[in-house]
Amino acid sequence: MPRQRKEVIAETSDIPDEATQQELAGEVAEFTKEKIEIPQFKSEDYTYTMPYGYEDSNGNLHNTFTIRPMRGDDERAFNAPDVRENGGKLLRTLAERLTTSIGDLRKEDMSRSEWRDIIKKLYIYDMDYIVAVAQTYNSENGFAIEGTCPECGFDEEHTYTVEDLEIVPFKSKFAEIEFSEGIQRNGKYYTSGTLRIPTAADREVLGAVTKKSAEADSFDTYVSRLLTVEGVDFITATDIHNMLSKDRKKIRTALRDELGFGPDNKIKVTCSECGEEYEVEISVGNFM
Repeated sequence: MPRQRKEVIAETSDIPDEATQQELAGEVAEFTKEKIEIPQFKSEDYTYTMPYGYEDSNGNLHNTFTIRPMRGDDERAFNAPDVRENGGKLLRTLAERLTTSIGDLRKEDMSRSEWRDIIKKLYIYDMDYIVAVAQTYNSENGFAIEGTCPECGFDEEHTYTVEDLEIVPFKSKFAEIEFSEGIQRNGKYYTSGTLRIPTAADREVLGAVTKKSAEADSFDTYVSRLLTVEGVDFITATDIHNMLSKDRKKIRTALRDELGFGPDNKIKVTCSECGEEYEVEISVGNFM
């Protein structure tokens, strides 16, 4: 024990004097302040208007939305395997996380499941617009898309933002279709159908089915959710599968021409090699 005490006394002889200690303490404090200072992120939300909007249970239409900046934890959520494997779920997750309000409905006033339910009820074309806005807002140079000039064959990458997209106006919630043959029940054919606009929930189901089945089977399941036929209580994917090809074509045409709205899927670009202007087709995948 005496030997240990002697060593301690020897070590303390190297302790700086009081003035030096105060000077060092000041430097440490300044260094610590500099190192732990928290950066101030851009956090304001921006407001945009959807082509149609969310209609609540009372019939009130909420067509504006606010969006916040994307963070690292958002990227982690988007890259989760169960999200990446379902395009509909990926788009819904993006809109669900980055939108902070829709009309006068605020995310912070609701539970997670309540907000998710609202997002799932959005029409897919409104959802596409939200995603395009989110990606424009969170990117420096816009989206990139590959194009091949039909005049000179030059391949190049074009960039664009949501402001470059033509927004097709909303037309109608429903499309009336008169089928050639329609749906068969007990030897009788029912031909008067009504098709509704697909929602984000419908597209998420489509994504789940596509993962397990062929594209045609996915279409059958998808349409069975959207179509009602006068005189038929319940429509199955098998009913859609057994329809005439020309009746199935009528459904595709109605979805595109009568019910489709929001961001157009074509954008005009100019070839940097020869100056030719041509159209490039885009998809929601380009927004990701």
